[in-house]
Amino acid sequence: MTSLFRRTIFAQNQIFKVMPVMVRGIITQNEKDWIKENSKKILEKVKNEKSIELNIEKSLPQLYFNKSSQLKNANDVVKKILSLDYASREDFKRYENYLIQSEFQRLPNEQDSLEIQIALHTINIRRMSKNLEDFNGKNKTVEFFLYRQIHRRDRLMLQLFYKDNKRYEWLKNKLNLCGYELQEADAYKRVTRYQKFIGEVKKSTREKRLAKIEEMKTEFEEKKKKFLIERNEALKEIQQEIKNLGLDDDIQLFRN
Repeated sequence: MTSLFRRTIFAQNQIFKVMPVMVRGIITQNEKDWIKENSKKILEKVKNEKSIELNIEKSLPQLYFNKSSQLKNANDVVKKILSLDYASREDFKRYENYLIQSEFQRLPNEQDSLEIQIALHTINIRRMSKNLEDFNGKNKTVEFFLYRQIHRRDRLMLQLFYKDNKRYEWLKNKLNLCGYELQEADAYKRVTRYQKFIGEVKKSTREKRLAKIEEMKTEFEEKKKKFLIERNEALKEIQQEIKNLGLDDDIQLFRN
């Protein structure tokens, strides 16, 4: 029993060691390079965004309690405890997402449309930018996930632009993103080691091929110059022999 108990405790400790890495995510090298190149530009654009404003009254009950008939007849202390003023961060975030979903959905049960996803990404961008300002821009994990949210929103905005341009313009005005510009959808990608190896091989072979082509061009130009010199000398010798033989001067030789 003691050995089995020790094994279970050891397995739980190993799981808890791995869990933060799984939650935090893996940042690849190409994503780090992309962040270094585009960090200042993106942060300036995000700070200048006004974004959507949710005027939420904190005296309202939390989500899933607003439709309760027992809460209406409850004491004022119970209503205050179950209000948004005493809600946790996750509960308040869930209430904000519920308001956005009800605001941007076309159908009553719609949950994953492009408009809803873009609006949720916009709210997440505003939250993460505020958290980054609280850390004075020194939290690399929040910074990375902020860039990831921005990239996902750019990809969805580009998709909506090609799918329904009128809906795209309506969403921009609704989210108060009047100065927003469409961005490339492939700002960064997760690349495996094999894909990176294939890319490096293709790049090296392309460089070798171009170098070989330049070498062959220079070699061809040198041979061409030698050929022209030898041809001119041969023509001069032929003309001299014609004069020595006393043949007609009307004979024309090819030149150039």
